[in-house]
Amino acid sequence: MKNKLLMDYLSNIDIEGGCGRPPAVDNGDIVDTPKATYVQSESVTYQCQNLYIMEGSARVTCQNGRWSQTPTCRVACTASEEDMREHNIRLKWSNGNKIYSEDGNTVEFVCLRGYKPHPNSRSFRINCVDGKFDFPVCIPVCIFSEKYYNSPIYLSLSIYLLYTSISNH
Repeated sequence: MKNKLLMDYLSNIDIEGGCGRPPAVDNGDIVDTPKATYVQSESVTYQCQNLYIMEGSARVTCQNGRWSQTPTCRVACTASEEDMREHNIRLKWSNGNKIYSEDGNTVEFVCLRGYKPHPNSRSFRINCVDGKFDFPVCIPVCIFSEKYYNSPIYLSLSIYLLYTSISNH
């Protein structure tokens, strides 16, 4: 008897304008228990997988037989401690050793102490593009210029640096 009542009830529901399963979202999952069909104005909620950031509304609604706009899950840009050490940089405005950034966001770096920007290095203010940072590069600072490399250098106990030049005239 209960089954017949349920079947009668379900058959009387106006499924006109209903929707099938919600669309799949790359790198995203539906939070709610999925169903085969949904009625008008019924919604589902999406969430992005780890290391992905949602763009758009997490809630998608069945409207006139179609689902509203689904969100996009974009990969987050990461700057790990290893990435920064490899490029001899650190975050300019934070003491953190790792950062996650959304696509399109800007992050600023500076050279570590004892390093300077590589002459061909990019800007130190960089954007997250398609889940990737194009890191700037810093090189070690040398206190002696090239003109001193082939000359004898004598260091005294004071702060002064004495330089002599040997030339073959």
